[in-house]
Amino acid sequence: MASVNASAKPASSGELPEVMTVAVAASWLGVDVKTIYTAIEEGRFPARRIGRRRIVILRDALIEWMKTGEGSDN
Repeated sequence: MASVNASAKPASSGELPEVMTVAVAASWLGVDVKTIYTAIEEGRFPARRIGRRRIVILRDALIEWMKTGEGSDN
């Protein structure tokens, strides 16, 4: 996976990578990464765990979540 600069906030959802880190999603949403991690742990945010430690967010799942406020791929 290509490296993504978490501090460079994408202007639109079309500029988001297909698979992103929690830091990139938090930056795009304008929230702290702790907020995203808490929502993931509570099953309120769409994310996928890869192995024991790595968590990724799929662009399409994030956009759908933004539209409906629902969904989780934990």
